Amino acid sequence: MAIIEKPETQSNEQPPDDTERAKPLSERDSIRLIEMLENPPEPNEALKKAVARYRAMAVRR
Repeated sequence: MAIIEKPETQSNEQPPDDTERAKPLSERDSIRLIEMLENPPEPNEALKKAVARYRAMAVRR
């Protein structure tokens, strides 16, 4: 697993075209990510409202 990290550049260097690089996750973070993907938490009220707004907007199209 990896997250996106911007590489450091010196002030007089131009950043490379690919300015984002993957950084490996720690074993602990990898395990936590897999647990969250396999057993996601219940949606909270804010997410439920956002889904309802999205669905109402998508139906109008």
